[in-house]
Amino acid sequence: MRIAFVKQKYVPFGGGEGVLQRLMAECTARGFEVHLITGSWLLEAAPVTVHRVRYPRLSREARMRGFSRAAAREARRGRYDTVVSFDRTEFQDIWRAGEGVHLVWLQRRRLFEPWWKGVLTAASHAHRCILRLERTAVEVSRLIVTNSKMVAADIARVYGRKAEAKVRIVYNGVDRCLFRPDDKKDQRRAFRCEMGLTEGDLLLAFVGSGFRRKGLRELITVLRSLRRVFLVVAGRDPPGPWIRRARACGVAGRVRFVGPRQNPAGFYHGADLLVLPTWFDAFPNSTLEALACGTPVVTTRFSGSAEIIQPGRNGFVVDRPDDSSALADAVHAGLELGRSGVSRQIAETVADMTVEKCAERFLAAIGEMAGTRSEVGSSCLR
Repeated sequence: MRIAFVKQKYVPFGGGEGVLQRLMAECTARGFEVHLITGSWLLEAAPVTVHRVRYPRLSREARMRGFSRAAAREARRGRYDTVVSFDRTEFQDIWRAGEGVHLVWLQRRRLFEPWWKGVLTAASHAHRCILRLERTAVEVSRLIVTNSKMVAADIARVYGRKAEAKVRIVYNGVDRCLFRPDDKKDQRRAFRCEMGLTEGDLLLAFVGSGFRRKGLRELITVLRSLRRVFLVVAGRDPPGPWIRRARACGVAGRVRFVGPRQNPAGFYHGADLLVLPTWFDAFPNSTLEALACGTPVVTTRFSGSAEIIQPGRNGFVVDRPDDSSALADAVHAGLELGRSGVSRQIAETVADMTVEKCAERFLAAIGEMAGTRSEVGSSCLR
């Protein structure tokens, strides 16, 4: 089978990129002829055939629309059996909705942003473009793969029953060779030494880019009520505004910013608890990675990863990021769980969520498309 994957660009430390890399490797191992249509991909992709397309890059809207059209032309030339897109595009057989439903995100932002930002967002050509591309992606795709029940429900609510019937849920997977509880003792000691902390210090971890969306503001606010608790933040966002926020809350001395991490396993081992009080997250890989390392997690119901949290066993879920009292209580309980010596039991709660299982389930969805092209998707390529 000749299969083409579509991804506009490679973003270091991106969760979608990791899923795509593993999926391409599994496809080549099964003898498929694999192609990648992209605008920018920095990693070695052999034996995948990479097709780099050119498109306007003057604005965000121009980049999104331009890539979708350029990728469609490339797919038309290739005449692939199946086209799988990891972006909001307008020609695929299968769309992986890994970023969630954009309209839901825009609605969620109103809960914490000032009113004037909502006005600017509503007038944004880029956001309108995303909404148009997403609606088209839903309409033309034969199947839609989501990474959580939350996103599946959002698609059904926003786009109706016809879209709901196309959805297949494939949870993300974790590499159990990289993320496992066996290495906790040594990596924990090394990471805490790097951070200038002792074994007796209570340590929270926050991992991911898009700090505002993922609830860092709310976590720093809650840190004021958590005595002798430290916070380490990993992600590619500029730390300046958040350092100022920590100073304003009087906790700057207990917050460390370490930037993005190529291999975050030591980060999870070093922490007592991962806290992601997110406002919107389809399914952050950091949650799964932390649990696989035996580190409990506190998150919110606005994250798809809340579906794998078993309260009291591997973490806790709060309703809203801005409920400071509930978040503080969950963090206290999570710290107790993280210090109770049950890392192996925590890791067991996600034992079947491996990268191999994720690829296998995604390939089952691709199998539904084997040897065929979506009538609607194919018409977009003519």
